[in-house]
Amino acid sequence: MAMDPFEAALKEPADFQEDTMDTQSPTSTAAEPVAVPGTNVSNPNNENEEEEEENMDLLLTITGMRNVSEPMIVAVSATSKMFVGEIVETARGVMAERKDSGPIRPCHIREAFRRLRLEGKVPRRSVPRLFL
Repeated sequence: MAMDPFEAALKEPADFQEDTMDTQSPTSTAAEPVAVPGTNVSNPNNENEEEEEENMDLLLTITGMRNVSEPMIVAVSATSKMFVGEIVETARGVMAERKDSGPIRPCHIREAFRRLRLEGKVPRRSVPRLFL
């Protein structure tokens, strides 16, 4: 019986293991670590740390500040998430108008971005581009 991914996300890890593990060995209830090529098995948080450093460097480049505080990171993350949500919501509206079904396609995202720009919800460039 296939489990809904949202139900799986809300279940406790122990419950999930009982439901999905093969029940041939009743003494084994702990999940074995799985080695994924290209990752560090000894420190699974290593990949997260590298990603956080890249995000921090990007944020430093965008803001032009030397130090970025934790509240600044939270604020930029929240604003970014709201902006992406607005684009996705508008793109779904575009899909409904065109009577399209399935996943959101790039043409829907482009049209959503164009509409948001016309509504003034996308900030304009403060410095014009030198080379187009």
